[in-house]
Amino acid sequence: MMRHIALALAVVLAGGCITSSYQPSRYYTLTPVVHVEMREQGAASLGVRPIEPAQPYKKRQMVYRERAYALGFEPHDEWAEAPSDFVTRELLDAIAATGRFQDVGYAHDMAAPDFIITGQLRKFDQVRSSDAWTASCEIRLALREGAEQTLVWSHVFSAQEPLSEKSPSAFAAAMSQALARIIEDAAGQIADIPTP
Repeated sequence: MMRHIALALAVVLAGGCITSSYQPSRYYTLTPVVHVEMREQGAASLGVRPIEPAQPYKKRQMVYRERAYALGFEPHDEWAEAPSDFVTRELLDAIAATGRFQDVGYAHDMAAPDFIITGQLRKFDQVRSSDAWTASCEIRLALREGAEQTLVWSHVFSAQEPLSEKSPSAFAAAMSQALARIIEDAAGQIADIPTP
C-alpha cells in the first residue's frame, strides 16, 4: 500500500515539473481622441464597408516587428477587439461627426448609399528598433460612387508614434494617438470631396 502511495506521489510531482505554468491573456483597448471640423451638410449618403485586415491583423494578438522582414505575435497580449472592427467604427463615427453627409452608416445596413468607403488595414505594428519602439499604423481607403462603384478618391494614410516605455500598455496608448491622427485626416479629406 505504501508503495502505491509513493508511486502516485512521484507521478504527481513529476507531472508538476513537466507541465508549463499557465499565463492568462491580457487585453488592451484603444482610446483615440478624434476631433473633426463640421462641414456643410450635403444630400448624399455614405456607406462604410468593414475595413479588411491584412493577414497578420486578422488575429487579435499584438503584432511586433524586430527586423525588416520578421513579424512576431505576442503570446499573451491581445487587443480587446479586432483592430479592423475598431478602425471601421471610429472612421464611421468621425465621418458622421463632420455632418457632411445626410446619412452615414454601415454599407450592409443601407439600401443603396450614394457613396461607399472601402479600405484595408495594412499595418498595426509595434516596431522594435534599437533606438526606440514605435506604434506604426497604415490604412488604405477608397471612396466609390453609385452602383457601378466608380472610384472617386483613394489614399494611403500612415502614422507612427513613439512609445513612452517598452510595454503593451504604452503600445496601446501610442497606437491610439497614431490612429486618431489617421482618422482625423481621413474624415477631413472624405468630407472635403465634392459630392451632391
